Amino acid sequence: MVISGSRLPPDCQIDGRLGRFLVRSSFARLEQETKRNYATDYCVFFDFLWRRDEDWDEAGPDDLWDFEDWRTRSLSNPRRVGGARWNRGLAALGRLYSWAVKQGYVSVSPIEAREVARPGRTPGLSDAERLCLVVAQQLLGYSSETRWIRYAGTHLTGMFPGIPQQSGYNKRIRAAGTLISATITALAKDTPSWHDVLRLVDSTPLPCGMSRETVKRSDLAAHAGYGYCASHSRFFWGFRLYLISTPEGMPQLRSCASNSMRQPG
Repeated sequence: MVISGSRLPPDCQIDGRLGRFLVRSSFARLEQETKRNYATDYCVFFDFLWRRDEDWDEAGPDDLWDFEDWRTRSLSNPRRVGGARWNRGLAALGRLYSWAVKQGYVSVSPIEAREVARPGRTPGLSDAERLCLVVAQQLLGYSSETRWIRYAGTHLTGMFPGIPQQSGYNKRIRAAGTLISATITALAKDTPSWHDVLRLVDSTPLPCGMSRETVKRSDLAAHAGYGYCASHSRFFWGFRLYLISTPEGMPQLRSCASNSMRQPG
């Protein structure tokens, strides 16, 4: 959203640089409808970056490639756009970053860096390739992302030529979280035990405070509770994290509840 000419990020801190861009750059001379369209494109791009824990002045060409893939092709985005809308958004971002470079807010525009890198750029990972790599990492027993990227870069580049470095891989996997969850759920529902009546329930304590004063002052006072944990033989104030699974251990549901609730069984 745009508030008083500035973008308000998740930490609720207004970025005055964007406010200056909106009122003191060539953006201010655009037609009203163009301003509205560009502002929408900025919002979508900024939200995409914030989901990756990045601000707009930290974006690089790889972020832009990933944004294009998500915006125009990714199955995890139900509001994909066509070529005309994408080109409009690219023009909007080009105007912003050209101004930011001149003002010294960024050293290089990710739009320009992307165009320079285009001729020799390694193809990016598609949604299907990301899923395959995540599954392969688990099946081959690589708990360390660093070791997995080293292995994949040595042995799997023939099948996955777009394997990025560790930081880029981590960003892409986090961005595909919704898609990965949907795939896991679809596969789980395809197993016979998913439809069984029998379910297993287990929980683990989540203590939120140790002193009486903490309990009184905490914003969780209306939600957390005081109870006994038999497995740890102690009382505590907080929540319990529940996991519901099929008899062979396939997770079906997780939930957090007050510790004051009666324990099942």
